[in-house]
Amino acid sequence: MTSPAEWLPLSARRLDPFALFADARDVARRVKGLAGRLGKGVPPGATGLVEAAREGGDAARANAALLASGQAVAVITGQQPLLLGGPGYVLYKALTAVAVARWIKKRCRIAAVPVFWSASEDHDLAEILRAYRCSPAGTIQRLGLPARSLRMAAESLPWSADLDKLIGHHLPAWLRERAGLGGEGRERYADHFTRLLARLFAEDGLVVVEPRHFVEPAGDFFHQLTARPGAIVAAFDHDEHKLLEQGVSLQAPRRSRIPIFALDPVSGRRVPLHWSPDEGKGESGRWHLPDEALGAANPRDLLRPGERLSPGALLRPALAQFLFPAAVSVLGPGEWLYHQQTPGVFAALGLEMPLIWPRLSGTHLPAGLRARLEAAQLRPEDMLSSSWKPGAGWGQELESALSRVEAALAHLRKAAHRRFLAHKGALLQFERRLQSDMDRLRRKLIKEELARRGVPAGFLDALRGYLAPLGRPQERVHGFAFLLESPERFAALREIFSDPLDFTHRLYEFGD
Repeated sequence: MTSPAEWLPLSARRLDPFALFADARDVARRVKGLAGRLGKGVPPGATGLVEAAREGGDAARANAALLASGQAVAVITGQQPLLLGGPGYVLYKALTAVAVARWIKKRCRIAAVPVFWSASEDHDLAEILRAYRCSPAGTIQRLGLPARSLRMAAESLPWSADLDKLIGHHLPAWLRERAGLGGEGRERYADHFTRLLARLFAEDGLVVVEPRHFVEPAGDFFHQLTARPGAIVAAFDHDEHKLLEQGVSLQAPRRSRIPIFALDPVSGRRVPLHWSPDEGKGESGRWHLPDEALGAANPRDLLRPGERLSPGALLRPALAQFLFPAAVSVLGPGEWLYHQQTPGVFAALGLEMPLIWPRLSGTHLPAGLRARLEAAQLRPEDMLSSSWKPGAGWGQELESALSRVEAALAHLRKAAHRRFLAHKGALLQFERRLQSDMDRLRRKLIKEELARRGVPAGFLDALRGYLAPLGRPQERVHGFAFLLESPERFAALREIFSDPLDFTHRLYEFGD
C-alpha cells in the first residue's frame, strides 16, 4: 500500500487532509457537531430530492424522503456525467460516500444519506464524452462520442445511436441489465450515467441528483449570492491569498470574479457572466456578458427567455449545501484542494461547510502480476510508491534533484505572492511540469534497476501502461465499468472499500 501523502498533488503536499481523521472519536464529535448546527428543518431542495430518487430503488426513495423531511444529513460526492460511468475514481467516490454514511449511522447514531451530484450543467465535453479502456498488456483504447460543440452543457445532450453502440460493445451484460440501459426512457446522454450509479448502488440507497431537479430553489441561492457580490469576491480573494502565502498553488484559478454562468437548458449554451464593481460603492457594480459593453445591476436581467443561472465548479458545493444539509463531502485530491478556496464563501452565504472527507483510492492488479513481480524480488507497491529506492546510488541523485526543485519552487512562490494575478496560473503549470519531470526521472531509474535484475523492459512498459496509463494513476484513466465483469467483482469492491477511515491506497486483485 502507498502512503496517503502521495494522494495529493505536488503543490498541496505541505497540507494534510488526513490529519482530521487520525482519531475516530474526534471525527464522530465533528460530525455530530455539524449535524446539530445544520438543524432539522425541511431543506429548500426537498422536492428535487424526491423527484431525483425516482430513478433509484426503494432504498433511494426512502433515503430521499428522510433527507427531504429534515431528519437526516447528507454525505455528498459527485462528478460530471462521464461516458460509460467514467474512470475508477468515480466508483471509489460512490463507495466512499456509502461507507461514510454507514459509519455515521453506526458510530454517531445519526441518519445519514449518501448523495451523488451528477454535475450535468458542466460544459467540458472534451472530458465528459471520452473514456479509456486499458488492458494488462499495456494497450489503451480511447472511446468517445462526437458533439456538435464542445462548449454545451451535458444535460442538453440527447441519447444517441453512437452511445447505444458503446454501451452494447463495452459494458458487461449484467451491468447493462441492472442499469436498464436497453429499455425505455432513454432521452438524454446524462441518463445513462445517472442510471448506472443509481441502480448499481440501489441497495445502498444512493440518491443520484442533477441540477435540473433544483431549478426553483437554486434561484433563491443565486438571489442571495448576487445580492452581495463584493462580499463574495472578498471571501474568494482572502482564501486564495492565504493559500498562496502557504506556498500552495490554486487548483481552480477564477476566470471571473464570481464564477457563474447563463445556461440555456434546451440548446446547452453556457456563457460566463462577469461582475465589475463600481469604484468606491461597496456592493454596487454591473454584470456583463462576454464582449458586450452593456451590463445590468442584476444578472437575471441578462438572461434570455428560458435561461437560468448556473454555478461554476467553485460555487457548486455551496449551492448543494444550500439545497440540502451535508455533514460530509467526499472529495478527490484536486477537489479537496480547490475547496480550500471556498470557506469564506460558505461563511458569507451563512452556510456550514461540511467536513471534507478524502475519497478512498485503489489500483486493480491483473491476475498473475504479483507472482511475476515476486520472482524479480519486487512488489506491486514498488511500482506505485514514489518513496521506493531500488538499490544504492540512485537515491542520492533523486534527493539532489528534489532539493533543486524545491529551491526553484520557493523562488517562484515568492514572485507569485508579489504579483498574484500575473503568476498564479504560471506557478500551477510550472509545478505540474516539475511533477511530470520527476515522474519521468523516477521511471527511468526504476527501469534501469529492473534491467539490472533481469526483468525485460517490455514487461515494465506493459505494467506501467496498466497501473499508470498515460502517466497518470490507473483510477484516473481506466473506466470502472470495465473492472466490473461480474456482480461478484462489485461485491468484492464493496468489501475492499468498506472502511472509510483506512486511507491507504488499495492494491486489489479479484479471485475470478
